[in-house]
Amino acid sequence: MLKAHLVLTAALFAGCAAPATNSPHTITVFGTAVAEVPPDKFSMTINISSRRPVSDRALAETETKLATARQLLARYKVPDGDYVFAGTQVQLEDLDEGSKGKSAREFLATSSIEITLYDAERRDQLIRELINQHVGEISGVSNSLKDPIAHRNEARLAAVRQARVKAKAMAQELGQSLGKACTVDENPETDWSPNYSRNVYAASSNEAVVVASPRRAGLGMVEVSASVKVSFLLE
Repeated sequence: MLKAHLVLTAALFAGCAAPATNSPHTITVFGTAVAEVPPDKFSMTINISSRRPVSDRALAETETKLATARQLLARYKVPDGDYVFAGTQVQLEDLDEGSKGKSAREFLATSSIEITLYDAERRDQLIRELINQHVGEISGVSNSLKDPIAHRNEARLAAVRQARVKAKAMAQELGQSLGKACTVDENPETDWSPNYSRNVYAASSNEAVVVASPRRAGLGMVEVSASVKVSFLLE
């Protein structure tokens, strides 16, 4: 009985340890692609303020600048839904007069406008007018995309093509041929972002594929990237 038990146990372990001779041979590679796309969505904030000893005067000057900004937005045909006015606030501030050891108090009236544009030329003209007419300080200027999904799909397909090229070259070096893909995984962390230096992608990945896109002079391009891991059968 003991002998039979030992034989059965050995057979079971032998079955677990036996190599799966019919398992397919595969090769797994990574593919990365970066598409450079001209931005078509532009955002900025106009910060408007006036500082005066009398609160009514500070408020009036700020309201005048806001009225000028409204006129410029209308002139450049910016739709009402593409900008938002913040409420005007007035606060009293102490101003240090330095070595005299005295301080003065003035009223500061502030407001702001958040603007979204979809035309680069109109954006540049509006910025110039705002600066020339001393409406306020411009901040938060950014370039982005109205809909990055189509460009992301383009980059994703380019990443798959790059993975196939790499796998084919490696298979040939091994004296084998490349079969069908059996698994494909995408890195969900890759996304799109503004690229104000057109060659930033080269420093992060020497294997990045740049998908040809039309360029606009003077604009920072937007990078749309994708990364995939693909396993192919070896034949």
